[in-house]
Amino acid sequence: MEAILNEVKDKGITAVYGYEDLAKIYNSYYILDYEGYSQIRKRVGWELASAITRGSEGKLESFYMTLTTLLVFFREVSFKMIKPSKAIPLLRELGTPLPVKYENYTVSLENPVRVEVNFDFEKVMGRIMERKVEMDLFDVHGSREVDGLKSIAMKGLKILLKVDYSQGKVSLTLDLRVKVEDRGLDREIKIDELRAAVGRSLKEILGGSFNIHSEFEEMVSQEMESMIEPVISAYRKKLEDETGFQEVVIVPADRASLINVLESGISQEEIIQFVDDIRLKAMSRIRKGITEIHNLEIGDLVPEKVEIQGGIIQYGNGRLSNSPTWVKSLVTMLSIIASAQPGSLVLVDEPEEHLKDEDVEKVGKFLLSLSSFKVIVSTRNRKLYDLIRTSS
Repeated sequence: MEAILNEVKDKGITAVYGYEDLAKIYNSYYILDYEGYSQIRKRVGWELASAITRGSEGKLESFYMTLTTLLVFFREVSFKMIKPSKAIPLLRELGTPLPVKYENYTVSLENPVRVEVNFDFEKVMGRIMERKVEMDLFDVHGSREVDGLKSIAMKGLKILLKVDYSQGKVSLTLDLRVKVEDRGLDREIKIDELRAAVGRSLKEILGGSFNIHSEFEEMVSQEMESMIEPVISAYRKKLEDETGFQEVVIVPADRASLINVLESGISQEEIIQFVDDIRLKAMSRIRKGITEIHNLEIGDLVPEKVEIQGGIIQYGNGRLSNSPTWVKSLVTMLSIIASAQPGSLVLVDEPEEHLKDEDVEKVGKFLLSLSSFKVIVSTRNRKLYDLIRTSS
């Protein structure tokens, strides 16, 4: 792989005859793509959140259960229209997984939860990108207040998160604050009555009618994403400077059907069941690329005009999805290339797909004209291979 990359950096375009796993090259540089950057950041954030959960020794679960207990406690107090100050003294007797305190009309943890774990950024990034990764790591610190969770209607609740990374260790500190408005009836409530009501509500939540647990985990994962943003961004910039590539784009083989999938109206959830990840990424570029094809020097490669009308991709007077297979394959290739920004690494798998011999030569000349990109071609057509190798 390194030999091919060095050659394309030097010559601007190179070709491999037979089969080359372009997906491996693509995955190695996918972080240069905006979508790839977002996905990798999310994946690393999830890995870090999982590591923290495993290393918390139940502390995160206790925090979540304390949060849930306070939710149902204040909901029951509000339902019974009792002044919170009359019921809050019973919290200690009621019991929460983590001890809480009440001062200045605010409920908080007696001691914030702190979790520290080892985390090897280079190892995790290398596994995701399928390559050796060397990062310039530096200390990162961040803090954030979250106004509760989407599924929790709890006035005055704030979740406080503080994240630190230094020398291979990540620490997460969690606390909560509930600002209490002391309104309601000035009457007492018995602990047995409160315990029964809270118990019923907890059973309802833990039984699955609410999704607070997964939402809490998602919140932690998102906070990890925010924390690692500077680290991931710095590595992306380093890779960009080292390679000179602005982004990476792949044109997969067996691409003609992507137009039909794109125009089918099938939901994204259904599409991912039968379209692999590489082709999903290619599909995400087609519509944008259709509007940019006119910027390419395609000559008479495409006999009819390609455009989007009313949200539908048109080819000549009809829909592109109803066009011959060779047209769909060719237009898909052109649109993906057109979507790339100058300086991109463009990987093209079987550009000759479904084409007649005379059109294969035209495609070869077109690929040779892409001077603003670095292009790697994997082909099973000997004439196309020879054309690119002898002309580059």
